[in-house]
Amino acid sequence: MTLPPPFSDTSPAFGDGVLNILDLIQELFAVNNVPGFKPGTCSDRFDAMDLFPADTATTRGGDGMLDIRDLILELFRVNNLDPARPIRASMGGALPWAACAGASSGNSISPTEVNRRSAAAARLQAEAQGALLLGGPGVSSDAVERVPVYLEARQDLVRVAVTFGLGDQQSQLRFVPTAETPPSLAQGGQLGVAAAAWLEGVTVRAGERLLLGYVTGPVGMSANLRVYGVSAIGLGDNREVRLDAQTGGGLR
Repeated sequence: MTLPPPFSDTSPAFGDGVLNILDLIQELFAVNNVPGFKPGTCSDRFDAMDLFPADTATTRGGDGMLDIRDLILELFRVNNLDPARPIRASMGGALPWAACAGASSGNSISPTEVNRRSAAAARLQAEAQGALLLGGPGVSSDAVERVPVYLEARQDLVRVAVTFGLGDQQSQLRFVPTAETPPSLAQGGQLGVAAAAWLEGVTVRAGERLLLGYVTGPVGMSANLRVYGVSAIGLGDNREVRLDAQTGGGLR
């Protein structure tokens, strides 16, 4: 389906007709807004990555958003747990989402949609059920800096699937999980980026923090470390779990 940069977001200039781990990593990065990996909102490649809800025999799938539900469906397909391989015809940027109404190009967003997203972002911060937090950095004996990554619960988070992407866009980073919280998927090979996902869910009680692991890199990398994106759902009802996140500086 997808290929690493450079590519075009317009069909058929991406993809190779085969689903494998590379597609899953591209989905992981796109869902978490990693710079350079999220396709234009109204583009063919966005449509190809917007898997949830799944296509049916009579209905085109997708909901106009990339989140952890798309990543879970991609995992199922890459591992052949879901044999579906739907083919969507190009709609030339005229996808059925508010952001694409009347769009003349794959990256066009209407003023109404800009206002809607601003209001949604403010509501998200006000109503967040938890937060992804970066702790203060420490330096190991081999001069490697590490920054703890916590999931904090403001309400009970029960069997919540969660994914995040973070980085500094310049250092070789790696995510090191704790023995108690092994992720379903982790990727740190891309320069300046580390991302991970817990697709089988974690549980954190209200007022508590769960240490997910550490981001490691060269000394000084924490000064520019920021969270690119975070997405979560409750596995019991498949509903979005709203999480706040640090977007730059101010490690806690």
